[in-house]
Amino acid sequence: HGLELVGVVLEAGDDHAGDQDEELRRLATEAGLRVASKPDSQEICFVPSGDYRDVLRERGGLGQPGRYTLCLAEDEQFNPWESLREELGFAAGDDVLVVQRAESVVNVTGGLDDLASVMASATSAFSRLHGGKVAVVLAPYVAKMLAEEGKSKADVKAYLHANSQMPAAEFEKSWIPSRLAGQTKAPRWVKQALAEGAVPAVETPDDITVIVAGGDIPIPQCAYMPTWGFPGCRIARKIDLPQGWSPEMET
Repeated sequence: HGLELVGVVLEAGDDHAGDQDEELRRLATEAGLRVASKPDSQEICFVPSGDYRDVLRERGGLGQPGRYTLCLAEDEQFNPWESLREELGFAAGDDVLVVQRAESVVNVTGGLDDLASVMASATSAFSRLHGGKVAVVLAPYVAKMLAEEGKSKADVKAYLHANSQMPAAEFEKSWIPSRLAGQTKAPRWVKQALAEGAVPAVETPDDITVIVAGGDIPIPQCAYMPTWGFPGCRIARKIDLPQGWSPEMET
């Protein structure tokens, strides 16, 4: 019972650390310790791969997008408006890859008001803190209804922007401004919006990427993708597919 540690000797790091290492290895060899010839540790013990990004990805929290990606194709057949690639300045026949930052994917059953309600909540905290571009995925069913009501894609963006306002009092109580006050600086547009009484999810309607995707069934299954924020990005690149390639070749 009761073993007591009365002392411990640790190697001191000084200008002669290299000499100390050799002496320690000699003593360890004489003592028959298995670690006598083990290489010096030069990394954090819980980073066995040597790549700190692995730890950031795996320990970044629930749904942290640094580890996972979501790829989806815009549904051209059921999109009642111009395609995203045309909106971004590409030709209708171009194959284009668009990349954005997404903190998560929030499933939203409903129409524009339901989407705007979600966007108005704390899910948009990072875009209000750093700026950036968010994405809204409209179900074909919802897009068709909106188009039949005479709404354009620009109208959809403007509506979501105008109705994704978080009241200034609620914003001030949220985690980032209340707990990190003095450590972070809100963008100028956020300060101006606060002075006017409410803060939208993003600075302008054009910071909302709207695409149509999903199954061709009468269900209003949409999604909202808030952003990490800074640096905000919506990168679009034309892709030159191999000559003779077709989607059927991948099946």
